Amino acid sequence: MHERPRLTPDEEVTTIVFGDTFALYSDQEFEEFMVPLRERLQVNGISSDAFRGKRCLDAGCGGGRGSVLMAESGAAELIGVDLSERNVETCRMRAAQRGLAQCTFRLGSLLEVPFPDESFDIVWCNGVLHHTDDPDKALQEVTRVLKPG
Repeated sequence: MHERPRLTPDEEVTTIVFGDTFALYSDQEFEEFMVPLRERLQVNGISSDAFRGKRCLDAGCGGGRGSVLMAESGAAELIGVDLSERNVETCRMRAAQRGLAQCTFRLGSLLEVPFPDESFDIVWCNGVLHHTDDPDKALQEVTRVLKPG
């Protein structure tokens, strides 16, 4: 396991609230939670093929719905990063249940994304930046690890 990032008091609360919540989702509830993401892609004219063969980062992976979506859409590699140990465990369990061997999950902060510059073809970050103490810095970090184009 990777070293746990140092958390602010607000981040501690966020990891507890979302970690505990996402861990409670049944398989059916998780599927229902995936529907809005699939619909959002469709409404915006983004084919799920956009992820095929790509190295993807789910920045703030939460309960894993973005990770599962990208992996099931053919991502060659999917790495999920989250502040919550519980979320990392939940994501590992979901990926294993679905046979998504290309997925790995680790602890990490979006204020210090633990990857080199231009490491990923796609960075998915949904409903996360506003939970950080410095959304601008977090946006700079997720942009830093994204390849040009």
